[in-house]
Amino acid sequence: SFGASAETVANVSTALRGQAGGSATVGSAGGSDSSLDDAIFLDTVFLNDLLEEGEADIPIDGSVLLNRQSAATVITDSSNTSQVGAVVGPNQVAVNTPPVGYAGNIWGGAAHGWAYDPDEPDNAISVHVYLDGKEGVGKFLGAAIANKNRKDITEGETSYNHWYSFKIPEEYWDGTPHTLYVYGIDAKGANIHNNTLLKNNPKTFTLVAPPPSTPSCSLSTSPTTITLGNSSTLSWTTTNATTGTIDHSVGTMTPIAAGSKSVSPTQTTTYTATVTGTGGSATCDANVDVTTGGDTTKPTVSLTAPAASSTVSSTVTISANASDNVGVVGVKFKVDGQNVGAEDTAVPYSISWDSTTVADGAHDIRAVARDAAGNTRWSAVRSVTVSNTTVSMPRSVIHDPTYQSGFSVRSPESVLSFTTSNLYPFGNNNNSKLEWSVGQWGSQYPFSSTTPKTVLANGAVEYKTPGKRVVLGPGDYVLLGLNSIDWGSHIQRLGTVSPVKGFLSLAPKTHEEDDIPISQLASVHYTMSFRLTKAEQGGPGNGGAHAQANLRLVNSNPNSPGYGEWVYFIIKLYDNRYRTISYQLKKDGGTGALLYRLPSSDFYGSQSAWDMQWITIDKDILPMFAKAIQVGYSKGYLTSSSLDDYVPRFTGVHWEMTALKSVEMEFKDYDMILTPKATVTVAPPSDTSFIGGVWQYLTGTIGAAAAALFNFSF
Repeated sequence: SFGASAETVANVSTALRGQAGGSATVGSAGGSDSSLDDAIFLDTVFLNDLLEEGEADIPIDGSVLLNRQSAATVITDSSNTSQVGAVVGPNQVAVNTPPVGYAGNIWGGAAHGWAYDPDEPDNAISVHVYLDGKEGVGKFLGAAIANKNRKDITEGETSYNHWYSFKIPEEYWDGTPHTLYVYGIDAKGANIHNNTLLKNNPKTFTLVAPPPSTPSCSLSTSPTTITLGNSSTLSWTTTNATTGTIDHSVGTMTPIAAGSKSVSPTQTTTYTATVTGTGGSATCDANVDVTTGGDTTKPTVSLTAPAASSTVSSTVTISANASDNVGVVGVKFKVDGQNVGAEDTAVPYSISWDSTTVADGAHDIRAVARDAAGNTRWSAVRSVTVSNTTVSMPRSVIHDPTYQSGFSVRSPESVLSFTTSNLYPFGNNNNSKLEWSVGQWGSQYPFSSTTPKTVLANGAVEYKTPGKRVVLGPGDYVLLGLNSIDWGSHIQRLGTVSPVKGFLSLAPKTHEEDDIPISQLASVHYTMSFRLTKAEQGGPGNGGAHAQANLRLVNSNPNSPGYGEWVYFIIKLYDNRYRTISYQLKKDGGTGALLYRLPSSDFYGSQSAWDMQWITIDKDILPMFAKAIQVGYSKGYLTSSSLDDYVPRFTGVHWEMTALKSVEMEFKDYDMILTPKATVTVAPPSDTSFIGGVWQYLTGTIGAAAAALFNFSF
């Protein structure tokens, strides 16, 4: 291993103590040189700091130690005689060797390593630690003494006490990268200016402070039942708490860790302690029953509803059975120690609890029965889980990701007069409705019902005309391509002539159930991988060719003043004129809608389709929608700026081309996933007031219609 044997270590320690049997005379041509012993050791042996993880990372490197002649500081008239190889004679000068050492790993929140001064090997030296820069630049954190004996490395030795450990201040446990610089300080002091930046510096670390522990507490009473006029002792213990109070005028919990106070309630009382700490707060409670003498028998009580460990929502009925040797006066119900409503004084004992008043999660329910003498009994705790928030499941707007249903095409050239044809690449065996369309905008050589399909070796299906090519499968893979022969016609678009001469798009069918207002979405997860596979230059025309993904943000609210307006939200994938795509706002010539295009760096960083490598978009683009609506409204393209009015629709990918001979692009993992915001259950009124009556009417007679209209969860 890296480490030395026990015998070697013993010899090393002897050598480091300067007891190898010789001494050097500095400045003399004669005399022996005991540094040879050090050289033999230091050139052949590495000692390693064996960390908890079993990693050896702190070697003692002899090359630094042995080169002290060239790095030495000459000290005149030194009285020091403990330097290794530095026995000073008359009219001679002593050489002050700089400290040596090694900065090891940072673990357990501390920096570890070793450092020593070869001139005084039996004495411990200091190390100085700087953060994020060397001395003079970085922040001085403090010093440590390199005086630890690592018994796992120097077993049985007492002289080799040169290991250090420096605790990094917790203010730098901030989750960001820092660098640490450790200097060995000369045994004669820092002002000698003979200090050394230890080997293996700097050390980079990122420390994250552990989250503060959540406080907890327990509260008890002794005795639990007293006769009126007597007292009981409240006792508490806490963990991770810094302060605490007890209600009913008991006051501050001092000392906070554990303590007690005497109380003399005049009636049965539940005491609740509230403790706080850096990790939050917690409560605990205990009960003192007060009797007036005479009848001292407590009633019995048990919960009957809701069921233990059940999940509840909205309004919940809590009920209990209670009995007593004389008679039960009433039953109170508690959730997490707090009263729910008033005491029920008549059988059956029950109460309605609005569970929306507490957070979702586990809650404790208890019943407290009371008799005429003031005796009380608490039922056993019953835990239930409250769930009033409905987490909506993410939904994909692509209902046929593998093109099994087929696609529709329009032909011939004019988009104002066309014939729709259906193509079934995989047979449409389930007779489902078409989920895809291939757009051609009346360009030359369109796909039609007569376009032949070719099944490729890998199971994919190819459709090809002289000007276009589509490959579907296997899986969600698709290839779209154009040839410059498709260039020869102008596209009639909404009655106008478009300069675009080659066009091909693939778009999924939209579904009404996917029209979720932007304001009701928690995220819009957009994914796509694409790769340019062909881009031949030299075709006719002086324009460009580009591929892009399109979405539309459509005002679908009939009551909105801007009903029917939209913004084209464009993700540009490729442009033969520009390696990267810039931000652009532009009016669409055919529809007058805003073309809103963000830079490509917002979606896939510095990558470019020009490199013909796969590029992946995997991003929540919901925040971008709000900005697009805001810009469209401020520029006068939209009449409404309310996110309640707009729904995102996925309109696919397409090629437009005027100047290239041939272009092709592959796509896969093509999806847009909508995640609606969670909805909260609204508890109905539990009273018999006018509002309660209206609610009953709504939920009874026209409940379904009201639910749809007002978006309530009944």
